[in-house]
Amino acid sequence: MDQLTSGTGQTLTVQTNERSERGFAPSGAGWAPLGGPPASAQRPLRKAATGLFVAALALIPVALAARLGFYSSFVDNSMSAWSMWGTFVIHMFTRPSRNEVAITTVVGLAMRLAYDVMFGESGYSGYLLIGMGTFLGFGSLLVLAVQSIRAPIDRRTLCRKTLAAVAIFSYLGVFLAYYVSFARVAIPKKLDFYLFCFESSLGIHPGFVMARILRGFTSLSRLEALAYDSFGVWFAVLYGMHVRSRREYPVDIFKLLVVNPVIGFSLYFLFPAAGPLYAFPSFPDLPSHVQPAVAVITGIPNAMPSLHFGGALLICWMSKPWKWFYRASIVLVAATGWATLAWASIM
Repeated sequence: MDQLTSGTGQTLTVQTNERSERGFAPSGAGWAPLGGPPASAQRPLRKAATGLFVAALALIPVALAARLGFYSSFVDNSMSAWSMWGTFVIHMFTRPSRNEVAITTVVGLAMRLAYDVMFGESGYSGYLLIGMGTFLGFGSLLVLAVQSIRAPIDRRTLCRKTLAAVAIFSYLGVFLAYYVSFARVAIPKKLDFYLFCFESSLGIHPGFVMARILRGFTSLSRLEALAYDSFGVWFAVLYGMHVRSRREYPVDIFKLLVVNPVIGFSLYFLFPAAGPLYAFPSFPDLPSHVQPAVAVITGIPNAMPSLHFGGALLICWMSKPWKWFYRASIVLVAATGWATLAWASIM
């Protein structure tokens, strides 16, 4: 409320709005700031720009992986094939229709036939069955992408969530591959000799013993390799069982599967060791004499802790609500423990 004096000496009272004095002007939808667009209109632009910047940074490891040939042996790698089987399993846990399952299978078969005609598979033990997972996984990704656009609203939402989860799991694998590569460069000196001397004080070297046993039994060695490489599908089943369950568990399985490897890989920096396969040329035969010392060893420092064995324990613990899955995971723990010690390519 302001008072003004007119030319005739009369005092006039004029009511002003506080918003006008602060730089706001009336508009059709209310009050808008003078001299520019409202702040609320700038927020979506800032969020979009931030999102694009973060996405560009996140894609750098993927581009480097492709550049350095990370995917050149993707089809001919049993561990990658099992991981893609996991993608197919997660897709199946969304309860797709029969037509959707049939389309996914046909797409996977067609992709494998086309790849074999154009490039051909190198082959490995069991690749006819295991390698099919690579193409079924890609088929699932394509079908989920289409369904996330054209399916009814409930199915569309579920497919989008599933596709996002698979994308994060896949990206995590690429990111951690660079993480351990950085650890190899950052920590050239390892503590394997200390580990060997500690085992010597106990009077037994279980890794060397189990490796010699596996060396004499080819079939057993292949079974151990099967257990060791198939973690992708085991984690997929665990994730699918929890997501599909109607019970609410105190632990979010998605967050657990993301946080677990990140923390585990970070622990490699606390006690860097590459494992006896890399530390001792005589492995699996015992070296003649070892002194406790820090040594420069070529290899990734991923022996402590063993994330394969830790992952097997995690699967076993989180599968307790389902008896059949829990019993199967106990076998996985035993097979993984043996493979981890025997091969010493611990990860």
